[in-house]
Amino acid sequence: MFSNSVSVQEQKIISKRHLLLKRIKEIAIFYTTAFFVLLAILSALSFCFLIPFVIDPAWSTLSQNFIETNCTTISGTFLLGRHNCSWTSCSEGCTKEIFNCWQIEVEYSPVNNETVLTENSNSSDLEFERIGRLYPNVKGCGYPPRVDCSRFVESYGTVGSVFPCYYSSLQPNLVITYLDFDEIYIHLLYSTAIPIPAFMISIFYIVFAYFYFYAEEPVQCSSTNKKSSNDINNSGDSSSEDMTDSRTPESIRKSPIIDTVKYAIYKGKNVEKQNEDRKIYRQQNFTLINEAIDFDE
Repeated sequence: MFSNSVSVQEQKIISKRHLLLKRIKEIAIFYTTAFFVLLAILSALSFCFLIPFVIDPAWSTLSQNFIETNCTTISGTFLLGRHNCSWTSCSEGCTKEIFNCWQIEVEYSPVNNETVLTENSNSSDLEFERIGRLYPNVKGCGYPPRVDCSRFVESYGTVGSVFPCYYSSLQPNLVITYLDFDEIYIHLLYSTAIPIPAFMISIFYIVFAYFYFYAEEPVQCSSTNKKSSNDINNSGDSSSEDMTDSRTPESIRKSPIIDTVKYAIYKGKNVEKQNEDRKIYRQQNFTLINEAIDFDE
């Protein structure tokens, strides 16, 4: 008796442990799924945000094939009016409309790819002078403190200023003042290597969880179907006997279909009886009328 009570208590403890572990598993799956869903959303949004501000400028800078040279400012003009500002050398903000602008043009000397240009370069290394538009970067815009247009104009807007610059071999009129390939590669690497794998891992987990964690369990359904089929097969003739035994006259009488048929038959008999009574009544009236007529005569 004591052993039976102990075994029952052990079974209760084991069942409680199973329920606790199941609950912990459900909570862990829920919060893990929520984390990966938020990670997928944030990584997609961050990648869409980084495309116009980091990825596109970095890719454009690398594709332009900039070459280092020396530039000399030949003009620096400040203009007012939207129609006068077809382009601007510097803009604090890449999405705002331009109503006033600084247009700085420089003169530079193209060099061969093998030539390393310094401030004391010989004129034999130079091919010919070209004129280009000066920008702080390939897009000509940015945000403080990285791009400060007032400092940019003070440093490069004075006519006759000489400074190192970079011109594009694809667009000779595009000249920039700052170029750091290591920084560009790092920004391009971080902006693509972090959000894209995070998004792919999140999508992989969500699909995995959908098919393995949150899907219905077909094994239980199949087991129940097998169990029901086995029960039916094992019952055999006993089930058929039970079915025949269950359809006793009392159950047939209680059937709504049988009640309806009985009511229809009863109603039909009543109608026939009423018709017969009417015929008898008419015959009696007819005989009484005839007797009355004979008596009067």
